[in-house]
Amino acid sequence: CATLEEAQTGMEHGVKLELEWYDEEKTDISDCVSALTVREDIAAVIGPFYSTHTDIAAGLLYGKKPLLTTSSSADLVRKYSKNSTLWALTETDITQCEVLLSKALMYGARKVGMIASPDIYGQTFIDWFAFQACELGLEVGSVVEYDSSTLSDDMNRLLADDCDIALCIPTSPEDAVRMAQTYRNHKGSTPRLLFSDVARSTKLLEAGSRSTEGLEGISIDANPESGFNVAYEVRFGEAPTTGEAQIMDGLLLTAIAAYHKELHGAESLNQALREVVAGRD
Repeated sequence: CATLEEAQTGMEHGVKLELEWYDEEKTDISDCVSALTVREDIAAVIGPFYSTHTDIAAGLLYGKKPLLTTSSSADLVRKYSKNSTLWALTETDITQCEVLLSKALMYGARKVGMIASPDIYGQTFIDWFAFQACELGLEVGSVVEYDSSTLSDDMNRLLADDCDIALCIPTSPEDAVRMAQTYRNHKGSTPRLLFSDVARSTKLLEAGSRSTEGLEGISIDANPESGFNVAYEVRFGEAPTTGEAQIMDGLLLTAIAAYHKELHGAESLNQALREVVAGRD
């Protein structure tokens, strides 16, 4: 925000972002977003990270305020495509599934399996996994649709298959921890695991080295050519984890759209966003 204000020094018109932070892990998303929806001083919402939370928020904010999210479920894009106020800041999980399978191929896997929940996050992987695996020349093993109440049993069914690599698609960090613990307690040979972005969390990292050592996955990152990661590490003394670049994009887009609206009188901030990203005039 300070950088944005500095960039507007000496300009006749300008905007100032005032931020309110809510911890997604500790907040009732429905109650929180419902309250934000009716507040005239809230221009836009950035987040949430989890697709299930974004689905709730997008429904409440639909047609009212822009929602700029790092969530990547393909179903979200389809569900809210018409007259949408939802802005997706990442590619969908169709790409994430392909990247995970490409990683499995790079490791020399011949047969791959997967576990995912048939919710708005996991469904993208369920829909695309077998097709993409076949396209890459991989044999498709077990595709397990799990329920949180039976996750350990569901995970053991996946591990009992003779796959070389298994994709783990947890809906929440808690599910990722249980997957890792079941993996460690499983008797017999096990495949190598590759986790999707939701697994990258403090809850998994704090689960203890016995559960987490050697686990691997992917997460949302910046375009390497942008220089964002280098600039972030210089400023904060640590590497970004997941989604920081996209959140920065959300802040910049909001500020630029607000400035555009002030100058050109767009009927809403959402319309100003549309005009800004259209690249016309």
